[in-house]
Amino acid sequence: MKRERERERVKKKCALECFEKKKRGDMAKVVNGMMVPQLTKKTNYDNWCLQMKTLLGSQDIWDIVESGYEEHAEDANQTVAQIAVLKKTRVKDKSALYFLYNVVDESSFEKIANVASSKEAWDILEVAYRGNERIRQVRLQALRV
Repeated sequence: MKRERERERVKKKCALECFEKKKRGDMAKVVNGMMVPQLTKKTNYDNWCLQMKTLLGSQDIWDIVESGYEEHAEDANQTVAQIAVLKKTRVKDKSALYFLYNVVDESSFEKIANVASSKEAWDILEVAYRGNERIRQVRLQALRV
C-alpha cells in the first residue's frame, strides 16, 4: 500500500514537472517518432540552428533547406528520370517544411505558414531570430560600448 502511494506521488510529480516545462516552452516535441528542438523566444537560436541542421541532415533533407530548389513545371519534354528527380526533390522539400512547421511556436508559425519552400521558411526564421547582418553589427557595437 505504501509503495503504491509513493508511485502515485512520483507519477503526479513527473506529470506536474512536464506540464510546467511545456508551459514554459522548454520541452521538445515529438515529430515522426523523433524529439525535435522547439524554437521559441527563449531559445538560443544558434544552438537550435545547430540541432536542426543535424536533425535535418540525419533525415537527408538539410541539403534542400540549405540550397533550395527551383520548381520547374512538368512538361512533355522531360524524361521519366527528370520527373522522378523533381518529385523526389518536392518530397524532400515538403518533409523539411513539415519539420520546420512543427518546431516553431505559434507566432513563428504565422511568419512561415504561407511560404513555398523550406529554404524560404529557414531564411525567415533566421532573420527573425538572429537578425540580418546589419542588425548583428549594431548589436555587437552596443556590446562593445
